Amino acid sequence: VFKEDPEQYAPAIPPSIPPPRLWILGVKGSGKTSVASSISDQYGVPAFTFSREFFNKCIWPRGLDAEYEEDGQFAEAKRLLKEVDDFDQAQQDKKEAIAEKEKLRAEKEARIAAGEEEEDEDEEEEPEDPWEPEEEDARKERLLKAYTAVAADILQHEPFKSKGYIMDGYPTAEEEEALLLTNNVHPEKVLVVKISSEHYVRRKVDETFAARRRERLRKIRDLKGLRLKRARKEKKKELNAWRVRNLDKEDAGDDGEEDEEIEEDPEPVQKADVVADLEAQFDTENGALEAVCALFEEQLIDLINIPGDKSKSTVLASVMEVLSPVLPNRQSLLEAPYVVRYNNALSLLREGRGYLSSFGYSDCVDLAKERQGEKEATRMKLLKLRPPPEDPNPPEEIPVDTPRTAERKRKFRVARKKRARLEQLKQVFIDEKLKEREAEQAEKAAEEAEAA
Repeated sequence: VFKEDPEQYAPAIPPSIPPPRLWILGVKGSGKTSVASSISDQYGVPAFTFSREFFNKCIWPRGLDAEYEEDGQFAEAKRLLKEVDDFDQAQQDKKEAIAEKEKLRAEKEARIAAGEEEEDEDEEEEPEDPWEPEEEDARKERLLKAYTAVAADILQHEPFKSKGYIMDGYPTAEEEEALLLTNNVHPEKVLVVKISSEHYVRRKVDETFAARRRERLRKIRDLKGLRLKRARKEKKKELNAWRVRNLDKEDAGDDGEEDEEIEEDPEPVQKADVVADLEAQFDTENGALEAVCALFEEQLIDLINIPGDKSKSTVLASVMEVLSPVLPNRQSLLEAPYVVRYNNALSLLREGRGYLSSFGYSDCVDLAKERQGEKEATRMKLLKLRPPPEDPNPPEEIPVDTPRTAERKRKFRVARKKRARLEQLKQVFIDEKLKEREAEQAEKAAEEAEAA
C-alpha cells in the first residue's frame, strides 16, 4: 500500500530538523574549549561550560536579583537554585550560631576562673545540639543532582531550543553522565579529543613548573616573615629581663602565646618531579574519561574520537570533516534528492544552492543498485528500450577540475617550487665558490707581488 500511495503516509505538518546537540570531552589541556569555540563561531551554535556561573548568566542575564521569581521563564531552574542557596545559607547560619555559643561559653568560664563572676550552680545546662555539618561528599552529590536538573530546564529554552548547544568538558564522571541521561539530556554526537601522555606533559609542564616555583618562593617569603617575628619576640624577652635585673622594673610577663614550630624551607622544584606528577594526573583523568566513554557505548550513543596531538588547524579540520552531516550539511537530512550532472552538482554546492547529502561524493544510485543486486546488462537493456529524453536547452557546463586533477596540479606546483628552490640554492653555492676562488687568486697575487 505504501508503494502505491506513499503520500497518504506523509504527516500533515512537515517534519522539522532538530537542532544539533554536541558534547566535547577530553582531559585537561586537550583543546576541548578551542574546538567548541571554533565550532560555535563558525556555525552559530551556543557553546557553554557546565557551571553555576553559566546558570546565573542564563537565568539572570542582567545580574543576580535580590528576590527569586516563582513564575515565568526558567521557573523550575530558579526554584532549584533557590533551594540550593537556602540550604547553604541555613548551614552557614547554624555554624555561626554554634561558634557564637562556644565563644560565649569560653568567655564565661574565663571570668569564673579569674574570680570576676561566680558560678551559678542552679543554672541548668543547655542540651547538646545533635546537629552536624554536611559532609563534603554529601554536598557534592546534592549540588550535582540540583545543577543537572537546572541544566535540563535551561536547555529547553531559547536560544538552545532552536539553535542547539555545544557542552564543553562535561560530564567528567560516570555519575554525572548517568544523571544527565536520567534528566533526558541526550547528545546527538560526542566528540572525544584524544591526546597522548607525552603531549599532555609537553603542554602543561612549563606552566606547572613555573606555578610551583612561584608557590615555593611565596612559602619561603612567609617562613622568613615568621622567623623575623620570632626574633623580635626573643629580643623583647631579653630586653624585659635586662630591665628587671638592672632597673628594678616589674616583669611585663609573656603574651601567653606558644611559639609555633617553623618548618624548613621547601626543597627546590625539580622538573622531573613535575613530569612524574603530570603523568600520574594524566593516567587518572584518562581513566575517568574512558569510563565515561564506555557508558556512552553501552547507551549506543554516537562516539567520535578526534586525534588531538596534531596542530590546531589539523584538529579543527578533522572535527569539521566528521561533523559535516551534522552542521554544514544538516539541511540535507530532509531534502529530496534529484538527478543532476556532476559538474552541475559541484556548481550548486559552490554557489550555496544545494547541500551535500550523507552519501558525500559517492554515487547513491550505484549503491542502491548494488544493494538490490541489479546487473549492468539489465540496466543497459532498459536504457536502449526507453532512452531518456534530451534536454532542448541543456545548461552550459562549467569546467571544473575533478579531485584527482586538482591533486595532480597541486603536486606539479609543489614539484616546480622545489625545482626552482634547488636551482636557486645551486646558483648561490656556485656564486660562493667563485667568490672564494677569486679571493684566493687575489691573495696569491698579493703574496707574489710582495715577494717580488
